[in-house]
Amino acid sequence: QTAQLATADKNLYALRDVTGTVPSIPLITASIMSKKLAEGLDTLVLDVKWGKGAFMKTKEQAHELARAMVDVGTQMKKKVRAVITDMNAPLGRAVGNALEVQECLDVLNGGGPDDLRELTVELTAHMLECSNVRKTKAEIFQTLENGAAMEKFEAMVAAHGGATDWKFAKAELQEPLLAPADGIVTSVDAELIGKACLVLGA
Repeated sequence: QTAQLATADKNLYALRDVTGTVPSIPLITASIMSKKLAEGLDTLVLDVKWGKGAFMKTKEQAHELARAMVDVGTQMKKKVRAVITDMNAPLGRAVGNALEVQECLDVLNGGGPDDLRELTVELTAHMLECSNVRKTKAEIFQTLENGAAMEKFEAMVAAHGGATDWKFAKAELQEPLLAPADGIVTSVDAELIGKACLVLGA
């Protein structure tokens, strides 16, 4: 939301905050879809998260939100599809604004963690299918690995007047956090990680 895009949304969110209606699915739908539709899009693929690290804590809530957003988009004569994905554990290996952007650039360069690459390809496949473009997932992976995806992203950034030299600030304080004993990590609480990032300023 900006002064040029869905300008009322900021005021509506502030009102929701003081009235305790932030979790209201109709109001969440209005907030998200007003911004998406203001972009003038024809096709939209929504990644609706559920789990500890998501706003929707259960699959049922995520499905309800997804149905509401798809219904609004459809009524506005847009092609809309929602994909429900798990956010009980963090996606990828990076957490925090600059680190996550760097990880996304890694994916666009054919690298990055497997789970993030797979979700990127999955969402891309849905978008292409909705746009009547036939590409296999193997072909989509190939665009990541051969540099075509990064080239297109750089062109998009340039078209918006952005820089593509990717100069990221580094944290002044860096501290390794070592496990006190040998073992295997079986789960990571995405909500606690998210709250820690908020404390750190993300």
